[in-house]
Amino acid sequence: MNRRWRCALAVTASLVMPLIIYEGISWGVFMLAYLVLGPAVSRYSLVIMTMAAALASLSLGTGYWWLIRPQVLKRRAGNGGQPPVMWLLLVPAAMVSCVVLNVLVALMNLDTSAYDQVSRILFQPSFAMQVASTVVVIPLAEELVFRGFAFASLRSVMPFWAAALLSALYFGIFHGNVPQGIYAFLVGLELAFCYEWYGGLCGAYLFHGLVNLTSVVMVQVLN
Repeated sequence: MNRRWRCALAVTASLVMPLIIYEGISWGVFMLAYLVLGPAVSRYSLVIMTMAAALASLSLGTGYWWLIRPQVLKRRAGNGGQPPVMWLLLVPAAMVSCVVLNVLVALMNLDTSAYDQVSRILFQPSFAMQVASTVVVIPLAEELVFRGFAFASLRSVMPFWAAALLSALYFGIFHGNVPQGIYAFLVGLELAFCYEWYGGLCGAYLFHGLVNLTSVVMVQVLN
């Protein structure tokens, strides 16, 4: 097998396998929870999603640490890190991005029935549970899948914007409905930029968590 085919197979595996692991763990946890709780499992959907994301993060994080992180550290050593002020700028950037993109998607006047079902799962539990889940745990699992493996692998064989567009499209499709998909695609472009600009997973993860935190706070305020 020549080098081009080996590279294509490696990139394909980096795109597919992390998502299979994430989804497999999620389905396994939900099935186990259903065996224990029965129909009442729907009341604990966000808790179960958080547990699944935590388990997936442990598995995927180990793979990222051994397979991807050495490449990231090597490139970071050549480029240098960002100064502290650039990290602080993630806070207002995430807040503005969340508000602007939510308004933009709202102006599209899309069918939100599927998104409304997701919103009930995400925003009905307590504020502390929402923060633990959508700000801390789930973004880590998603960043490992879509930036740590997908974007990083695509970036190794193509220019930045091509890798960013493809990984963002992948991220948008993953969310399963049009309003969330468009929003996730646009945020995915920003997250790819954060991964590239800050030299690894930390920048993308922080930005993702801050965007979600802004959403959680907005929902609390508006309600």
